[in-house]
Amino acid sequence: MLQTPFGIVNVKVEPKDLVKANFRVVKLKTDGRYLIEAEVRTEYVQEIHFSCSFVPVITIVDTDVETGEWLELKSWMSGELKMCIGTVDDSWLQQSRNVKMSAVEYLENGLSLTIEGIRPNEPFTLPFGVAWKQIVEIEQDNFDVWVEAQPVSIYEDLKNT
Repeated sequence: MLQTPFGIVNVKVEPKDLVKANFRVVKLKTDGRYLIEAEVRTEYVQEIHFSCSFVPVITIVDTDVETGEWLELKSWMSGELKMCIGTVDDSWLQQSRNVKMSAVEYLENGLSLTIEGIRPNEPFTLPFGVAWKQIVEIEQDNFDVWVEAQPVSIYEDLKNT
């Protein structure tokens, strides 16, 4: 779905047989910054499992969970290259989409979450932010790539362009 220096990032939605899913990848003006939106519709199922992960093509030397306000995020390092995958948290989902995150799991190479309360026959979109950057100035670059993978900040940047 999305080629990165760390490998191809894929988003999956389950149960596949009961959910119609469309995926949209948006490249932002900053190099190495993308928004992936998973839009789903279902006739019956009100709980849907989403995952965003990659198969590494380079050696991962470190990982970290770096959550924040309205954010679930995990990062990976390979040498001086850092990649983050982020999505929104339960409070954002409850306030913005009127659904509940019943589970979040930080996978070896991605994120996985289960959303409850998705209304049948109505579209529901879950955003993922993916960003990577060569780390030169440790403190600033680590912060920058973390912010760049936040879906809420991506939506703000898209509104301002």
